[in-house]
Amino acid sequence: MPTEVWITGAIILANLVLLPVLIGWGSGWWAMGPRYGIDRIPQGRREGWCSGRLGLVSCRGILVVGGDDAYFYMALQRPWGFGFRPLAIPWEQVRRVRAGEVLWAPFFDFEIRTGQGDRVIPVRLYRRGLGLLEPYLDLLAREEAAGRRPPPPPLAPGS
Repeated sequence: MPTEVWITGAIILANLVLLPVLIGWGSGWWAMGPRYGIDRIPQGRREGWCSGRLGLVSCRGILVVGGDDAYFYMALQRPWGFGFRPLAIPWEQVRRVRAGEVLWAPFFDFEIRTGQGDRVIPVRLYRRGLGLLEPYLDLLAREEAAGRRPPPPPLAPGS
């Protein structure tokens, strides 16, 4: 009996410690947090329970995304988001937007510039659950495919 309790406790502790480290590092969230972190996403600017991939991490149904004229917002649903600040990323830093489809799952691929040198985080968001954000990403993908979207402005240190 004590061995099973110890093993169960070790597994729970490993999930509480290792999972946030893997999400933070593997997704690039820690790289984007210092520059783009905010306290909370403004009301009326979010969609919930979206799926996608950030960097190396697949996020199935735990992403909260949204946007307005100036920012692309991203957060993690609770309890996965504990310790991760929501992000407000200027649209100028969302680059290489491309619409695609795998079997019956349409998606958007794009990159987010982190502001740490030339580092970018690859992102894939599946269309299901994007709501009001979908037409905007679709427009960006069409503009980039036509070569009409200007390059992003340079990132000033600490901005």
